[in-house]
Amino acid sequence: MPLVCFSRQGIPHFEVGGKKTMSFTSLIEQYRTAYQALRKPIEGLSAEQLTMKPQPEKWSITEIILHLLDSELHTSLRIKKILAEENPKLTPFDQDTWATRLKYQSLDARAALLAFGLLRELNGELLMHLSDEQWNRTGVHETRGVISVKDLIQQAIEHGENHLRQIQAIRSQLNR
Repeated sequence: MPLVCFSRQGIPHFEVGGKKTMSFTSLIEQYRTAYQALRKPIEGLSAEQLTMKPQPEKWSITEIILHLLDSELHTSLRIKKILAEENPKLTPFDQDTWATRLKYQSLDARAALLAFGLLRELNGELLMHLSDEQWNRTGVHETRGVISVKDLIQQAIEHGENHLRQIQAIRSQLNR
């Protein structure tokens, strides 16, 4: 059974047999560290600052974080479908519709970020147990075509990094 541990940054993580070994370990660690990186630029911000939009048509920090959580939920489901089904269909979601209809702007960014971090950690634990063959299993995304588990994780890392830069830019505007 995995042991829940806490890092120096207070982030829960799992250790299986006390070791994290696998050819994809660095990719998994990069995937897992997104929570830490996203937490830093929102520290000390008020609810008002988190919901401030840099421009009327742009997302606030709160909306970005809620989007990242929902995107991670989709990534998690896609990983599991690829691992459990043969050549599954992977559907996209309309991020702007989700942001509006699910009222991202009125939800708690910090709670969403914590859920994002826990989901990344749970997915990371699953990824630690995969064989090379499982990393290369594929599904078919409606708009992106054939995609593997490895592709999903690499895209999730890049997606998180892009939104981190967006959050940092908003934060720098708040400091002016």
